[in-house]
Amino acid sequence: MNSSGLKIALLLSLGFPLLNSYADPPDTLWTNTFGSAGNDVGIRVRQTSGSGFIIAGYTKPPDSTFYQGLLVKTDPYGEESWTRHYAGTGDLLFHDVQITSDGGFICTGLSNSLSGINADLCLLKTDSCGIEQWRETFGGNSDDKGHAVQQTDDGGYIIAGETTSLGAGNRDFLLVKTDEIGSVRWYRTFGGSQADYCHAVCQTGDGGYLMAGSTASFGSGGYDFWLVKTDAAGIEQWNRTFGGLENDFTHSMQLCDDGGIALAGCTWSFGSGGCDFWLVKTGNNGDLEWSNAYGGYACDCCYSLQQTIDGGFILSGWCYSFGAGECDFWMVKTDYCGIEEWNLPVGGSGFDHGQCIQQIREGGYIATGHTNSLGAGALDVWLVRLADPSLNIICNPISTPVVIPYTGGTIEATAALSNNTALELTFDLWAEVILPGGSIYGPTVLLQNRTIPPAYSIIRQLSQEIPASAPPGFYRYFLHTGLYPDSIISTASFPFTKDTCNSFLHASDPLSNSSAYNQLIPAQPEADDNRSHLNLSCFSSANSTTTIQFELPSAGQVMIEIYNILGENCTAGIIELCRQSWYSAGKHQVNIDGTNLSSGVYIVNIHFNGMIERDKLIIVN
Repeated sequence: MNSSGLKIALLLSLGFPLLNSYADPPDTLWTNTFGSAGNDVGIRVRQTSGSGFIIAGYTKPPDSTFYQGLLVKTDPYGEESWTRHYAGTGDLLFHDVQITSDGGFICTGLSNSLSGINADLCLLKTDSCGIEQWRETFGGNSDDKGHAVQQTDDGGYIIAGETTSLGAGNRDFLLVKTDEIGSVRWYRTFGGSQADYCHAVCQTGDGGYLMAGSTASFGSGGYDFWLVKTDAAGIEQWNRTFGGLENDFTHSMQLCDDGGIALAGCTWSFGSGGCDFWLVKTGNNGDLEWSNAYGGYACDCCYSLQQTIDGGFILSGWCYSFGAGECDFWMVKTDYCGIEEWNLPVGGSGFDHGQCIQQIREGGYIATGHTNSLGAGALDVWLVRLADPSLNIICNPISTPVVIPYTGGTIEATAALSNNTALELTFDLWAEVILPGGSIYGPTVLLQNRTIPPAYSIIRQLSQEIPASAPPGFYRYFLHTGLYPDSIISTASFPFTKDTCNSFLHASDPLSNSSAYNQLIPAQPEADDNRSHLNLSCFSSANSTTTIQFELPSAGQVMIEIYNILGENCTAGIIELCRQSWYSAGKHQVNIDGTNLSSGVYIVNIHFNGMIERDKLIIVN
């Protein structure tokens, strides 16, 4: 803001909702299919440490009687690195994969006998190349299946699924804890007299576990969302149901950065169609905070959920209401309150079934499922890469969690704004703060009608003062970029907490009249971000040699820094010899070895005589 311009409006007492703007969906960068003439199904995708991807599912080759477990490893551009099939005595299907601490993979699913009648929960561990190291099965004389797995803090594994061999009803939640080589430490079942299906699990900060699925034993409808919390030994502490009078099925769960829990699946009780995506947000005790349905006139079902770095959520599944074919991949992006920001159907003329989506480190999203619109067989694994928005903003506190004392304090953060296009873009930047109780402070425009050059990034260190008079509780700080107020292209946010002290709390204090709130959003404008005159350019060759070129108007001290997109300084150990050196006037070239950098987007900073010039660097290893 300029001193002659904006006044900060405090909207607490008016109860205005958060400013919502509908954004354009991202572009599809590429897609790829994997499979043979048989059926190949993708269920889960994860980004690996080298910025490639691992897909888990199952395959039925033309020459095989039974399904086999399937892992497909790709490079960052979706090109196949290797494919592995894992056979059993009967069917072997993978429902989940996670990357382990040794760089390998852990998979869970089901394995049955030659008769194909009864299945056991299967846990299979591989190395980083997909070579099987061990497998274990668990179950009784009926069906037992694994749907989700996570490596636990002790190096072992927690698996969640369903059982008809054990428990109280015809099908129950099954929770199995193993050591690091898959030997069972204990197992627990949860359920009532009817069918209960578990599809998600995660370890919580207290060492316990959360499970999410669907129950016909409890709740108000045919099936309801069911959330179960246990202690570290798997003993139930509480459970919650969510749903209406019809069927509601949970397929995914996410621990949120505010300590709460998000659940996603499909609902017949709410929404506008036969079934719709349903997103449910709870507090840390499982009590409902809000829910939203998304969909059209037909049936649309959600299978995957992830909280995004802006505090919102990305959902994926399949839809019959939208798209080009019979059934399409469907992705829905929401803000932190579950308000839809954009949706995107992707598919061909046939049946395309989305199963999983993840936001990736470089920005954008990776999604998997299966398709019969494309590929070589009846069904093929389909991998879809969605781009970053044209403008992308990231804002991360220097240290987390951020807890402000009751006397007030300062938040230090790094913000990066990137232009991901080949065109100069005009943008605005504005801020909002969500206060305890959900009221909004702002929006306040910080930059207006600025331009950013093509393939260029701006990095700033932010210092945010939080006054003593700010009420205690949970906050969320937002930075939006786009064209104010009609279009949000990208949002960054982070949570922080202000401590409680009773001596500072007075029910009679009119928060909306507190002049100290003028400190909640920075009042100083950013410096002009036009390019300086160092003519910086950076590029990386196929052999990981990175070249940094610049031109100095006079002799002087030069410092070179490299940051990743999270704002982390990656310079140490890479260009230590040239970080601070004296250079003569004229053109210079510095070559560095980029093999120790993961593939992705980086920002190079050149400091010279009070000037800073930045350029984007793309590393592909």
